[in-house]
Order: sequence, then C-alpha cells, then structure tokens
Amino acid sequence: MALLGLDRLGISAYGCAVQRLYSMFPAGVPGVALLALRCCIAAALAGTAFPSGWQHAAFLCLLSLLFLGLLTPIVCGAAVLSVIFDLSQIRNTNAIEVGIVLLSTVSYACIGPGAYSIDARLFGRRMLVSTDSSELRK
Repeated sequence: MALLGLDRLGISAYGCAVQRLYSMFPAGVPGVALLALRCCIAAALAGTAFPSGWQHAAFLCLLSLLFLGLLTPIVCGAAVLSVIFDLSQIRNTNAIEVGIVLLSTVSYACIGPGAYSIDARLFGRRMLVSTDSSELRK
C-alpha cells in the first residue's frame, strides 16, 4: 500500500476497519453475485439522481468507485447522502424507486464488496504459506 501512497492518507486504519467490518470477501458464485449487485446499484443510482454542474463530476466519481469496489462503505454512505440531498432539488421522482435504490445501497454497504473488488485486493485477508527451513538448506 506504500506504493499507492495510501499510508499517508490514513488508509491503513481504513484497512483495519474494513477487515473488521467484512470478515470475508466471498469468491465464486457469491462473489459474482456481489459484483452484479454492485453494478446494478451503480446503474440504479445513475438513473435515480443525476445532478448538474460540479456535482455531476463528483457523483460520477462516486459511481466509478462503487463500480470498482473501492472504499465501499464510505462511497455507499456518500452516494446515499448525495441522493437524499438531491431529492430536495429534483421534481417528479418516484419515491418507491428511490427508496429501493437507497435501501439496496445501504444493504450493500453492510454486506461488503466481495472478492472481485479493489477493497478485497487491498484489504482482504491473505494466506501466508510457510516453507520448511530444512528444505531450504538442502
């Protein structure tokens, strides 16, 4: 993580929190399902509230981070807050649709990003394989 410069930003503390929050990053079929859920939530958020101006660029960055699975709990929280903030400015919104998207986003933040995400690569648990030192001497 030092190569990415994330240690200076306090991301190492975030990594510890992510490991505590998500005990595992499932792979296989559950991991693919979480990847599909992440893509669906990003697409639904894009259709629910799409602000204009500088908020447009910030919201696109949030959706990109969510799509990639980077900083998942923070991005989900920011996306929910952004949609709630934009609801006051947007007319003709379907409250049920927005509610489902927000609930899905909060649920995804609680479930976790899965093995096919950048969070799993940066902060996931790793297996250390120890070799027998007697084999190395021969």
